[in-house]
Amino acid sequence: MTAASDARQVIGGGAILTESVYGLHGVGYLAFQSVSHLDTVTLLCIVMLTASGRRASEAYRAATDDIIAETFAGWSSADLRVLAGLLERVAEDFTRPVAERKALRARAQAH
Repeated sequence: MTAASDARQVIGGGAILTESVYGLHGVGYLAFQSVSHLDTVTLLCIVMLTASGRRASEAYRAATDDIIAETFAGWSSADLRVLAGLLERVAEDFTRPVAERKALRARAQAH
């Protein structure tokens, strides 16, 4: 099932109509605003709240887990530890403020 059909379920499920009649601003209104403003991130979050969206997310996660398991099946534990260390460094870099990252990059380039 596509994200568009899931969005139609939210919209066609009466949420927008009910909220319009009673003057409420809920998920239907949020979905409508997301579509009209091309806010795909919010719309995808709303879709993920639907049952079919959750099923699609779980299927995607299972497929991703299988791909990762197959990719690293032949790696030794020492290689995986090295990779884990490198990924930790990347994560640390992304959690630093932008100004600090720029300063570190400038120092590294100066050497």
